Amino acid sequence: MSIEALSWGIKQNTQTPTSKLVLLVLCNYANVENICFPSEKHLSKICGVSERSIRRCIKILKETNLIKVQARNFNSNEYEILCKTNLQQDTNVQINRTPMTNNTKEQTKELYGESFDKFWKLYPRKVNKFESAKVFGKMKKEEIQSAMKAVKNFREVVLRDNVDQQFIPHATTWLRQKRYLDYISHKVNTLNSIAG
Repeated sequence: MSIEALSWGIKQNTQTPTSKLVLLVLCNYANVENICFPSEKHLSKICGVSERSIRRCIKILKETNLIKVQARNFNSNEYEILCKTNLQQDTNVQINRTPMTNNTKEQTKELYGESFDKFWKLYPRKVNKFESAKVFGKMKKEEIQSAMKAVKNFREVVLRDNVDQQFIPHATTWLRQKRYLDYISHKVNTLNSIAG
């Protein structure tokens, strides 16, 4: 099996899906010199088509200069995969890779700014700090100011009413859905203010 021929064959455009399949099977059987000798009968069995369809596909592959066929006496044909010239052209192409980033604590410190740290200390439910910081970082300056005012009131309501953790929304939800808007001007009633 020639890995180079197989990877080359995958990239080639053929006229029909069956001719592509035949090309890939030939590439799979190819040796180091990109030559193989499967019979038409064997190819038809592997591809699940008739021998006539195999002959038609081989003709298409010959006409498009993807293979070269040489008849042998009383044996199966010799198929040469014509990928050497194309492989030499492809080696000059450089593939641009995206640069790898390191996820270090220093980078997360940059993500967790001073205002987010203040927010996180006040928010009553500590779940998924990283996602919360990403959402917080995407907010506009006015929204951050509103959220900072509201989180104090929200915390007081949660502590006053002794709300279970399961009923406190995650910070990401609270920020994305702008639930802080409900608590910006929220007056927290204490037991002393109720009693008069």
